[in-house]
Amino acid sequence: MKRERFLLLAVVMLLTLARLWLASQWTVTPDEALSWLCSRRMDLAFFDSPWGVPWLIRWGTALAGDGAYGMRLFFPIAAGVATVAAWALGRRLAGPAAGWWAAALLNATPGFQISAVEAGAQAPAMAASLIGLAVIASAPTSAVVWIMGGLAFAVAVQFSLWPLVAALAALGFFIPLHKEKPSPLLWLHAVCFLSLVGIGMLPFFIWNQVNQWPVGALGTWQTFTQMSVAASMGSLNQAIRVISGPALLAVAVGMALLILSWRKERRLRRLGVILVPLLLAWLFGALTGQASTFLILLSFVFLVAGISATLAPWWRNGLGGALALLISIQFYLQATLRLPDLPWSSVRRSLEALIESGAPYQTAPLFLIAQSPRLTASLNYHLAQSDIAEEAEVFLLESQNLANQFGLWPSYDDFIETKTAPDELFEELRAANPNVGRSAFYVTREPMTVLPQSITAAFEEIQPAVTIDLAEGGMLYIYFCRNYQTMPL
Repeated sequence: MKRERFLLLAVVMLLTLARLWLASQWTVTPDEALSWLCSRRMDLAFFDSPWGVPWLIRWGTALAGDGAYGMRLFFPIAAGVATVAAWALGRRLAGPAAGWWAAALLNATPGFQISAVEAGAQAPAMAASLIGLAVIASAPTSAVVWIMGGLAFAVAVQFSLWPLVAALAALGFFIPLHKEKPSPLLWLHAVCFLSLVGIGMLPFFIWNQVNQWPVGALGTWQTFTQMSVAASMGSLNQAIRVISGPALLAVAVGMALLILSWRKERRLRRLGVILVPLLLAWLFGALTGQASTFLILLSFVFLVAGISATLAPWWRNGLGGALALLISIQFYLQATLRLPDLPWSSVRRSLEALIESGAPYQTAPLFLIAQSPRLTASLNYHLAQSDIAEEAEVFLLESQNLANQFGLWPSYDDFIETKTAPDELFEELRAANPNVGRSAFYVTREPMTVLPQSITAAFEEIQPAVTIDLAEGGMLYIYFCRNYQTMPL
């Protein structure tokens, strides 16, 4: 046992060091840039997301700077913790071999490998959830164990709300216990566990209440429950990208083996009462196009643990090695597609040159406008690392966009000096605008012929400034917009 633990920790440390190095080389993605902006204005939550990811970014950048390495510092470490927890959980549920299978194949999946490098919710949410499940599996009759598991899930919900499904599935440990050892205390354990998870969600709900932001505003109940063939196919494609095609095929065969072995193996029945709720939740999400990467990866851990218990050792070792190799190859193919299609060094150099050289007929300071929230976030991040950071104020094109209501970048109310209530639309029509006469650069993927009216009608003249070829990603256009008028941005 000691040798196994030493080998596991050695492998995890090497993997973590390799991922930390890769994290420093990997270009910051638009989603990470958005989380970085959130970390500059810390709060209890952000829109429909808890506060966990921005806080980890904030601490990482405080220790190692605002570059990609500092932003991602804690996420490879979280992936390492998740690996150890998956090993412990698989071992508890289906034996030593299952622990190694769960840890090895989880780390080979493209979805987990990517989340282990990028700053996002998956790795820390997986780590905390797997710790909670592993702790509960170690002694499900102990009140202390359920309290510790509840604390772990309370941490998990600081990163994502999907661990709530895993927390409810964890109650499945009570089903075999209640048959073997009926006791009212078992339900008291469940109440303590769920209470701790509920307390962990308080920051998210408090923020939503204070900001009058309806929970789930960006994904209404109708959207979440409406089924369609296109949504289901999209969810299947997501599952292939997350765990790879070979792994999905192996899981399908393995599930058949699990069903055939169900009655013979008592420990598989114990595993099943946890796995079935996760699979049902994922299936429902898949049918409505809301399938979660978190649920796919967590279900995968349970599946590979159960499948390994049904195979002979030589089958288990050979198949495990082959699968790990195949899905790791798919990760490298996936990673090349995952890389951002914008060459940010070129974009930054172009904007630096344009701003430093000035523009025709321009006397007042220039500002920037971006087409979409993701592009706005990326420009804010990448230009913040340049010499023009103080001059390059970046505005979102549609300031009434829901994603711009809580000040992640200069908002409509900042751009004008309004004299009316901030919740009124088009208040600029009754306000004094100090920016009339200023010029801007508009950064977009739109050609000249389809520029929006909020740009063409807001400025006196629009001139192409720079065109950047993104190869397979298309073109990025930068336009010089002269003499801002009174149309809202």
